[in-house]
Amino acid sequence: MTLTRQLGQVTRRAMAMHMAGERWAIEAGFRPGCLGVLQIVAGAPDPVSQREVSERLLFDPSDVVSLVDILERAGLVERRRDPSDRRRYALHITEAGQQAAQRLEVVAREAHEHVLAPLDPTEREALAHLLGRVVSHHLGGDSLSWVDLTEEAARARAAEPAPHPAGS
Repeated sequence: MTLTRQLGQVTRRAMAMHMAGERWAIEAGFRPGCLGVLQIVAGAPDPVSQREVSERLLFDPSDVVSLVDILERAGLVERRRDPSDRRRYALHITEAGQQAAQRLEVVAREAHEHVLAPLDPTEREALAHLLGRVVSHHLGGDSLSWVDLTEEAARARAAEPAPHPAGS
């Protein structure tokens, strides 16, 4: 088994372990891709199309549709016809969706810290640099807003309050 596959498995396992305590996400039927979709919709300055989300996450468009279905049923995003192109749906974040995205960012950071626990700050910085080069090579410079692995960034993240979505 390749190192990248093993790292992917460790990362997925850590995220699943940390998500196990998020009852609201479990009740909503969250699947792993929901986090990425929610992050993109919540982080966009304007509504985004499902196609844009698909392109950003490198997901098949039909997979994005099913993930948006889950998020919409949970009241975290809304699909609305795009007034500039009636054939297209624009995804809008709801207030509950914004809160959920903030909470999921905290959970993702906790999983991130769990995975990187064996590394000291210098090693984390070297890993961030090397992974950044790999990603940049394959995505033409689009970093997809990768998490900063440096110790300074970790301290800043730790200082942020941990929001909880309504009803959790």
